[in-house]
Order: sequence, then C-alpha cells, then structure tokens
Amino acid sequence: MSHRLLTTDRYIFMTGSTGLLGSYLVRDLLLSGRRLALLVRRDRKHSPRSRVEKFLSHWEDSLGIRLPRPVVLEGNLSEPLCGLDEASCNWIRRNCDQVLNNAASLTFRASDRDADPWLTNVTGTTNVLALAGKTGLKHLHHVSTAYTCGLRSGRILETELDVGQEFGNDYEKSKVESEGLVRSADHLQTVTIYRPSIIVGDSQTGYTSTYHGFFAALRLGHTLLTRVVKGSTNSPALMGLLGVDLQAQKNFVPVDWVASVIADVMQTPTAHGKTFHLTHPAPLSMNAVGCLVQEAVNCFSQDASPDDPDLCDEQWFADNLRTQLDVYTSYYRNDPTFDQTNTLQFASHIPCPTLDTPTMLRMARLAIENDFGRQAAPKQKPVFDVETFFGPSLSLDPDGDALSLSDSTNSVDQPSRLGLEIAGAGGGQWTLYGCNDQLLAVVPGIDARAGSVCRLNTHTFQKLIARSIDVDAAFNAGSILVDTTPDNHSANPTHGTRIPQEKLKALLHATVLKNNTQAKPAAWPPSEEAVMAGTIDGPAD
Repeated sequence: MSHRLLTTDRYIFMTGSTGLLGSYLVRDLLLSGRRLALLVRRDRKHSPRSRVEKFLSHWEDSLGIRLPRPVVLEGNLSEPLCGLDEASCNWIRRNCDQVLNNAASLTFRASDRDADPWLTNVTGTTNVLALAGKTGLKHLHHVSTAYTCGLRSGRILETELDVGQEFGNDYEKSKVESEGLVRSADHLQTVTIYRPSIIVGDSQTGYTSTYHGFFAALRLGHTLLTRVVKGSTNSPALMGLLGVDLQAQKNFVPVDWVASVIADVMQTPTAHGKTFHLTHPAPLSMNAVGCLVQEAVNCFSQDASPDDPDLCDEQWFADNLRTQLDVYTSYYRNDPTFDQTNTLQFASHIPCPTLDTPTMLRMARLAIENDFGRQAAPKQKPVFDVETFFGPSLSLDPDGDALSLSDSTNSVDQPSRLGLEIAGAGGGQWTLYGCNDQLLAVVPGIDARAGSVCRLNTHTFQKLIARSIDVDAAFNAGSILVDTTPDNHSANPTHGTRIPQEKLKALLHATVLKNNTQAKPAAWPPSEEAVMAGTIDGPAD
C-alpha cells in the first residue's frame, strides 16, 4: 500500500465554472492539487453534475489522464445566497476557505437592471458576498475585466476603478459596480481582483467554447463570404464601412494564459489583496484583425456560388448588419495602455504567449469548423455514477454523531473519517464516516479532518462493487493509494489521526457492501465481464 502526506485540504468555492475561462481554471486548479466546490445551475436538459462532467471529459481526452471530480452544488447565482439551502451553506462553512467568483455576463446592453448583464454581474456578486458572509469565507478572488476603464485613454493603473469615466456599454458599467461591491465588503479579509482583456482561444490548440470579441469579427467575415463572390470585398474594407478605426489597437489574451496566471496567483498568499491587469503587451491593430479574418475565411470558409440568386455586395451587407453590429462599434474602439505592475511582479515567470498569425489562424480554423459552437459534441452522461451508487447513504449535513467524531484517539472502537477520491467519469470526492465495519454516513467532499484519503478511479471502484476484485487485492495491486496525515500533525493540527490500514480496509469494504444492498437498476451490479472488458468506464488499468 502506497502512502503520501496530505497537502492542501480546504475547498475553493467557485462560480462560473462551465464557461470557457471557468473550465480552464477548474483544469489548472485540479492539476495543482486544489479541491474545488462548484456552484452550477441546472439547465433545461442537463443536471449540474452532467454539465461539469462534459468539460472534465474534454480535459481528460486531451490530457490523457483521469482528473479528480469537484464537489458540485446545485444553485443559481441570481437567487439569494445563490439558491443554496441551509445544508449546503453548512457544508461550505465546514469545508471551504475562499471564493473564486468567475461568473459573468458578457451582454452589452440591458432593457433594465433585472436582466443581464446586471443580473449576473451585480445581483450575482451581491449574492456571492452575502453567502461568503453567512458561511464565514474571508478570502475572495474576483474576475473582473480590464474594460472597467470605460472610454478612458492613456495609462490605466491597476489601483484605479471609478474615476468618473464614461462607458461604452452596460457590461462595462456593471463590472465597475460589481468590482466596487467586492472592494467595499468589510467582512472579507482579502479581495484579489483579476482584470483580463478580451479573451480568445487556447494559444496552443486554438480551442474555444465561446465566440465573442475576435470571433464576432470572424463570424461576420465568414458569413459575408457565403453571400458575396470571393475577391469582391475584404474584411478590412468592411470594418471601415462599419465605422471601425483600422488603426485602433485591441488587446486580446489567450484563455490558457489567463487561467494559468489566476491559478498561480491564487496559490501565492503574498499576492492576495492586489489587482492584476491580465492584458497582452502587444495589442493587435484592427487592420491586423481584419487581415486575419480575411485570410481565415479565404482558407477555411466555403465560398459563395457565383450563380447564387441571393448574392449581394458588401455595401448591402454592411447596411443590413450595421444595426446589429452597432453595439460592437464602441467595443472595437482603441484600447488604452494597461499598467501591469502587479502582474509583472508576481507572474513574470508566466509570459503571455505571442498571438502571431499562425496562432490566430489556428483559433479561426477551429471556430469555423465547429460552426461557431453549433457543431459542439453532445453532452454525455457517464454510464456509471458513484454519487448515484451511494444513494440513501449520501447527505450534505447528516444528523447524529457522524460529524462530531473525536480526533484524539486511535482506538479500534473510535469512529473515523476516511476521505474517498474517485477520479474519472462519474467519480467525485466524499468522506466516509464509520465505526469499525459500519458505515454511518457519506458526505460530499473530503473533510479537512479526515485521517486518511483513499484514491482510486471509477474503473477500480466498479470492479469492487462487481466483486471481481476485493479491497485487499486492490491495495496489493496498487489500484488504491492512500494519503495520510503525519503522525505528529505538524502539517495541519486540524487533521484527524491516521487510520490504521486494517480499519481503513474494513470501512471501504463496508461501503461497497452496504450500498450494494440498496435498490439498483435491473442491470446492477454490472457484470464482471462488462467491468473486465472496460465497457463501463473505458479501458482497464
């Protein structure tokens, strides 16, 4: 049996995890060993867990590894206390130590303050702050925007916010108000603010899941090419028709760099309490953007047919889209110079990648091939879900003695907390509360006071419940690894006492047996043949 010492044990409560930047932040923080609790709302077709599973499966496919699963709390940012009940609030109070507020609406104009961007950016932030106050969270990381500067010119300092500037749209106004709220929250000990400029795709792969900014101009050029004969117009000329200053400079930053810097700063305590402009040192001119769009659509878009009766000229196209694109006129204005004093001090070891022509064309090609998100792969629910398996044993805030266990003894009869981390599709993190061979409760998340943490993947767990392998054999094969607290508690005095190996195995065995007796679907447990063939959760170990 392999042992290693526990390291970071408290959870980061995070909003906005299912968007482009959010999914990268989840990836980077999980890879760094941080534990995450994600606030996710249910949509019309998918549960919060399945929405998270979609982007985690994407990362596992691209990285070739199984990732730990965050705790997923169903809620809604626009509701008081983010729509969380008392049990969820109690769980956050016990397990989390900081907030990462990444949720945002990029809507430029609103009919009223009950709609986006105000609903998410201001009301949502207000609700996050109230939740932090109720649950005792003292450290907030807030993703804002470099465009809180509004229509200012010149040099914009990281220390500046509201200096009486005018704004180009409601989005900028709402983000200034949102940032002001977090700065003035007196129940927080530290507020760290991140201000990215216009986020584009991944600098290495070109991947994106949202299509704003550069991609809005690309979509315009792509659509134009399907309506006019190739060679009869060009993107820089069209931007001129739309009133865009071709000499204006726009600041684009790749999503992988933004996430990398935020994740690094979050784990640098001396950087907390500061504001960071996450902007590119070499902005692109709108003329360069137009040329990039022109080259991209010439290479990757399907040409219009000269015989198409719906062909039109560029003036018709510009006139008909001018109203729709009027909102982008101020967006594509000349950017000021963004001061990066704090960013250079704390993140100079993470240089911003160059956004050269091959890099931007790689992003453009993928966007066009995916039809700007309309060709996205369908969300797939894992065939096997461990949380469903736990069923009636699962509770966010169980009653009885399970949460008042003593950490002071190693007695055979003393109840224990055992952390369980199951990586891979359908996995997650839980704490098993038990006494000897009796399972008392299963609670989402790994309690910071857990004496040990067992780590395995969903394939191994399925073999255990199918009884094609027992707990002893899984340990002997190295399919279950154990993290333990140091015997003298020097790393963290709140940790529980290390759980003896035999006691740990007995609790795992009780977990598998107890939940295997619960009512399950007709094909439960899965056959040994299905498990060994890897048809439930990918290839065998």
